[in-house]
Amino acid sequence: MAGFGSGSQSPASISRTIERIFDEAQHTGEINLSGRKLKKLPSCSNSYDLLDATAADLSRNKFSEIPEKVCEFVSIERLSCYHNVIKCLPRAIVQLQSLVYLNLSRNQLSSLSPWVNQLEELRVLLLSNNRLSSLPDELTELKNLMELDVSCNELSALPNQMCRLTNLKSLNVRKNLLLQLPFGVMQLKLRKLDISSNRIAHIPLDLHKMTTMEELCLDNNPLLTPPSNISTRGLVHIMKYLSNELHPGDKKITQNEVRLRNRTKRSMSLSTTSPENPGLWWNIVGRDKAKQSSADSGYNTTSEGSDKSRWSSTEVSPISPDELNSLPSSRAVDPGNEASLQKSAVTNGRAAVVKSIPVKTSVLTKSTQQPKMPAVETKSAAQSNLTSHAAGDAISMVCS
Repeated sequence: MAGFGSGSQSPASISRTIERIFDEAQHTGEINLSGRKLKKLPSCSNSYDLLDATAADLSRNKFSEIPEKVCEFVSIERLSCYHNVIKCLPRAIVQLQSLVYLNLSRNQLSSLSPWVNQLEELRVLLLSNNRLSSLPDELTELKNLMELDVSCNELSALPNQMCRLTNLKSLNVRKNLLLQLPFGVMQLKLRKLDISSNRIAHIPLDLHKMTTMEELCLDNNPLLTPPSNISTRGLVHIMKYLSNELHPGDKKITQNEVRLRNRTKRSMSLSTTSPENPGLWWNIVGRDKAKQSSADSGYNTTSEGSDKSRWSSTEVSPISPDELNSLPSSRAVDPGNEASLQKSAVTNGRAAVVKSIPVKTSVLTKSTQQPKMPAVETKSAAQSNLTSHAAGDAISMVCS
């Protein structure tokens, strides 16, 4: 004889199989009637003591309502009525005060009875693939509810007091007709939120404050905030975008900090290099000095060929007073056509010595215009005496 499900099993054989199920349930505490195509609970169940049963699986049958006999099993903690044709919840269900898991997915529920709020211990409520157009406000009184699945229904709005579900961790509203999320959802400590396949255009900016969020799905919505190129990149990018939109000033500060950090790095790299450790700064200075030395010999004539000449200010290099004091008081000048000329000048209160430049004696004697000396800025008395003595020694060298 073929096994059950092929259509060739006799009613007597089916009855014996169900009786065996109830007999085992007395020992295991689990009533498993899944896939039996039952429209009502078999009458043989009255012959068994099932008051201590903790789980009942009535899934994949043809129940139009939850059997009242099952509601008498007050110790039941898990009840699955998945994939039946249930249209409403009986009032007797409130007797199941130990119920923590209720699965009513894939039924024909058009509304949820308000007395569901009396299932105070309920933690998981699955209502997906029904015909629900609204949820009662009483649903938000389930203080211990941790998971709510109302996906694949016809919901156009959620209860305004969703914030009262303080222990809710997972909310699935996929494939509904939602236009927006109530503000109360933003106050929950959700770990998973699925609002895909709705009609939501704007996600509340306060969503970024939900720091407990681990999984967020926004697919198949006409989103403008955040834009689709952001929403498809994952939770981190979505949260960052919402935060920047809510606090635009923080975004500017962040950009300024980045600019400042880059600027600081560049200045540090320039200031920490030295001739012993050549870097960008030293290369730039060396290049500039090379350009100056090649372009200016220290003593120039005018482009018109006149005999007027001037001293180049680029060749004036400052030295310290100690270096000036170390100069000899007199120095012999080589006789001949080429003479060595050394001049001194005081610039900004410091003595400066013009580098020795070989020039023709005839040019020096012919020139009647003296080179202009830089103006001397008045400093302290001690510094003025020091620089004047140093200048005198340098001039005496030139004259000798």
